[in-house]
Amino acid sequence: MRYAVPYIALLTSVVFGLSGCIDPFVPKLGTAPNSFVVVDGVITDQPGPYLVKINRSVPLNQVDDSQSYLSGLSVYIEEENGVNELLTETSPGIYETSAIQGVQGNRYKLTFNYSGKQYQSTWEEIEIAPVIDSVYFQIENKPTSDKLILSRGFQYYVDSHGDQNTSKNFRFEWEETWKIGVTYRALHDYIGNDKVDWAALPLYDCWKYDNSKTISLATTEGFIDNVLSKHELPFITGEEEKYVLRHSLLVKQFTLDDDEYIFWKTLKEGNEELGSLFDKQPARVVGNMSSSADGEIVLGYFSASGMREKRIFAKGNSSVSLIKDCNLELETLLKAELGVDYETVLLQRMSDGRSFYRVISPPNLGVIGALLSDPRCTDCRLKGGSLGKPVYWDE
Repeated sequence: MRYAVPYIALLTSVVFGLSGCIDPFVPKLGTAPNSFVVVDGVITDQPGPYLVKINRSVPLNQVDDSQSYLSGLSVYIEEENGVNELLTETSPGIYETSAIQGVQGNRYKLTFNYSGKQYQSTWEEIEIAPVIDSVYFQIENKPTSDKLILSRGFQYYVDSHGDQNTSKNFRFEWEETWKIGVTYRALHDYIGNDKVDWAALPLYDCWKYDNSKTISLATTEGFIDNVLSKHELPFITGEEEKYVLRHSLLVKQFTLDDDEYIFWKTLKEGNEELGSLFDKQPARVVGNMSSSADGEIVLGYFSASGMREKRIFAKGNSSVSLIKDCNLELETLLKAELGVDYETVLLQRMSDGRSFYRVISPPNLGVIGALLSDPRCTDCRLKGGSLGKPVYWDE
């Protein structure tokens, strides 16, 4: 979570029509006299490790926030009447637990020291989490910026239910995984003298990963039953590569008490629903963290949540969205044209960076040549993918 601290001047534009000219108005961002400590952390009733991120906010006009992370801190998560664990810094500003396990009904607090001051959260209780009944998708058509054009794709939904003893406020996160392919599946490696073997490192199947970037909230407060039905998750358009082969969504449902629900709702409104001067304007969203220094504002939230998760797989439709990883034709090398230079030219072209695709061997004619490709058409890593099927992948 990154908080930008805008010290925004009042945007007032007065147009006088006397001269017939309009001078452009460029608003100026003020200079922040200081910045705020920002905390983003959670402990759940599911096995850890749990992460806590601590940094300082930066002005909107500061592009590089690499120096905002607060390193070298002693960060503790304390269980009321229980354990007190010191977290390990795994990367700048990111602290991780090793042993503590959240328990439903227990209360937890985050504490750390920085610049001679102590920072701590309120005590937070892990509430009982409702059950996720199902995560599912429907093929739908969604409007685009052009009202005459609809976008077709997967719309994911989640249903869950609880009773009067379980939380009624929810926040959802999700992790996406999708398989990508290539135009030409090079199954073999070229050994020489027209001999091939199975590819030692197949490069035609890769996987990509992404996490949710939006704030997704829901509440059943005021409902007769504590039932959440058809809550919208992401929409995957048919134009995306995620839609082509196979896509997986791991949905995580977090419980929120009333105070935390208001925190996330305010944050969502301030970051996602601004459109004009007449909309709600950005505000400092203060959570449950405080400082030993009188009057110091601390941003962010340390959350204790019941958490449930569920994964779904969706089969893509390559007839709707084709794999557009290259528009290059294969290069053909024929023995009849190259004669005794065939093998030399073939190996030279491969050493120059071309990818071996396959030998050309019509029935009863033996090998008459070879096909080469641009690596962009055979190596899925060049599309940003990673080799190695995830352990949870189901296909």
